[in-house]
Amino acid sequence: VYKERPIDDERTVIIHFNEEKNKYRNELLDFITTIIKRKYESLENSLNSLMSV
Repeated sequence: VYKERPIDDERTVIIHFNEEKNKYRNELLDFITTIIKRKYESLENSLNSLMSV
């Protein structure tokens, strides 16, 4: 797996998979999705706490 960032968009990440490891692709994507959701929830909770003050 390697990541590539387009020059004109720093928010985008293109992930390239080794075709020989294709069977692990969905497992890896599920893991990445879980991590992103946790970080989003943490940020959302922090922002909600700030807004309630």
